[in-house]
Amino acid sequence: IKAEVKPGMKVLIIGAGLIGLKAAEALNEYKADITVVDMADRILPSILDVRAGSIMQKHIESKGTKFILGTSVDEFSEHSAKLKNGAAVDFDMVIIAVGVRPNTELVSEAGGKVERGIVCDLTQKTTLDDIYAAGDGYNDVEMISAAAKGFVPGNGSPEAMAVADYVTRSNNDGCIAHAIEILDSLY
Repeated sequence: IKAEVKPGMKVLIIGAGLIGLKAAEALNEYKADITVVDMADRILPSILDVRAGSIMQKHIESKGTKFILGTSVDEFSEHSAKLKNGAAVDFDMVIIAVGVRPNTELVSEAGGKVERGIVCDLTQKTTLDDIYAAGDGYNDVEMISAAAKGFVPGNGSPEAMAVADYVTRSNNDGCIAHAIEILDSLY
């Protein structure tokens, strides 16, 4: 991307989450003409509430990035994207920075509790006996609380380690519980 972007180049970023905004920040350094499209009503929708999202959006817009929110791309042509709201956005480069939607169907059909993801406790245990979840498909109250305090969980590796830790330890205190205690003390 760095080798291709030129000042004034029209860059369309699909996704106003962390990855999309990080791309916008980097491209802003190269004086690109950036437009970010997201189907959510605000930027960083999984992290920020409406008020905080608005404050952050205004700050980023002051640097020159444009946002089109509450819609998504319906169709791409060679150098244009037709949005579901009827608008069209011309571009020279597209960056797709959309997240994943967790596949919770199996757990849900088995009677497990599902909200934005598979509900787990601090040891990654689901509401089903002897069933654990890790990765992008789970959520738990403590991690959501930590995210609200500014901690953003990464990929599923720490959760996978927590599951392995929990099911192989006799005292079952799990490493995620310790991580949350540390985070709570920091924020």
